[in-house]
Amino acid sequence: MDHCSRRQFVHGVGVLGLALVAGCGSWPWQARTPARVPRIGFLLLGSREDRAPLIAGFLRGLGDLGYVDGQNVNIARRFSAEGRDQLRALAAELIQFDVDAIVPSGSQATEPTKQATSTTPIVMVTGGDPVDLGFVASLARPGGNITGLSILSHPISAKRLELLTDILPGTSRIAVVCGTRPIRRRPATGGRRKLRPT
Repeated sequence: MDHCSRRQFVHGVGVLGLALVAGCGSWPWQARTPARVPRIGFLLLGSREDRAPLIAGFLRGLGDLGYVDGQNVNIARRFSAEGRDQLRALAAELIQFDVDAIVPSGSQATEPTKQATSTTPIVMVTGGDPVDLGFVASLARPGGNITGLSILSHPISAKRLELLTDILPGTSRIAVVCGTRPIRRRPATGGRRKLRPT
């Protein structure tokens, strides 16, 4: 090997070594700590069978983003068929499991999750107004450790009633059917002032 090619060889090895150190943080023969697989807690009210469509949709959504349960993410599922007391215990259990985030499905699961932690990120899914339910400070600036989505069913109740009276202009009485255990919820009759019974 001549001087020039030896110098090129040494230079190439040096560049390769720097690339290994910069890219991997260690030499190939050095032991490396494997990257921690993220853990997500999924808290649901109801049985595993009842909530199977929600779980399937959640896993499909993660899959669309490149995450596969058991490979590059671990999903800890917790189901409560016994109500709020069990939800509180399961939320605390997920915190002890050291999850990176918790996804509580519904307002009844979000409330005990919020009580269980002020630091672990919570990504809620609720049908009510998260401000009225006390989960966030405001929609624009939620603050704290909670974010997520809501269909905001109650604030649009007035619009629903307005559309109903447009479709059935002779309407004078409207019945509202709702759950038996609301959580600090505004009544769905907020739009009654806009009705003009005839």
